Amino acid sequence: MAAPEILYLVINLPRAEARRTAIFRQAEALGITNLHVVPAVAGHDLPADLSSCGYDAAKRRKAFSKDLLPNEIACAMSHRKALQTFLESAADYAVILEDDAIFAPHFNEGIRELVEHLQGWQVAKLYTAEGKLYPITTLCADAPVQPVFPKKLPWVAVGYLYTRAAAQHLHRRMQQFWLPADAQIGKYLLDDAIPTIGIAPGLILSGDPNNEQSTLDTTGERRQSAPKRTLMQYLTYRAGVLRMAFGKKRMRSLMQKRLSRR
Repeated sequence: MAAPEILYLVINLPRAEARRTAIFRQAEALGITNLHVVPAVAGHDLPADLSSCGYDAAKRRKAFSKDLLPNEIACAMSHRKALQTFLESAADYAVILEDDAIFAPHFNEGIRELVEHLQGWQVAKLYTAEGKLYPITTLCADAPVQPVFPKKLPWVAVGYLYTRAAAQHLHRRMQQFWLPADAQIGKYLLDDAIPTIGIAPGLILSGDPNNEQSTLDTTGERRQSAPKRTLMQYLTYRAGVLRMAFGKKRMRSLMQKRLSRR
């Protein structure tokens, strides 16, 4: 049987040449020859009518008092674009990276474990360096990496591995968004129970874990205090937090039942 084809994609702004060069050097060192750039959408290039981009301002304002920044909208669109690029290819799997990703030394071994030996998952979060990790199964005790469930699943979208089935579903759902890319991806994975795991030790590290070099908010606007939520916005937000907590518990239970090793 032929080995599965894996497409490696990195989301990168055309002007961010230093980041692009750095990640290609890393890929070359690991022998990854099919890393391709997905030109990121720039916030300053967005049309006046943001609804045409898929941004749902009305849904955003149900729980938040402040809209997403243009660069945050563009980031969500860039992840959607990367999913589309994968679906237009003939690959079986896609690793989708942000351009500040750092490959762990055991990256190749971890990817092989996922695509060749572990079954039952459709999405694997490759960055799991922050927060608590819950064990899922003991079937992989002798494997180079372990499947886990990250408590902070919705945070940080610097590296994901997708099957075609998951990418098709997520690409359709991402036609509408109102949260930052990482939170929106995490929400859809949990809400729709798309079989998702994390990896320990993580296969990707973030070159900017504290967002000190983030290009999403160069003026510091997001860090400024937002208008106070109305009572209805607060209640809607809290309901969303509770749904996410339930979704995490459901996902952990689902993956404990689904995962097996070839």
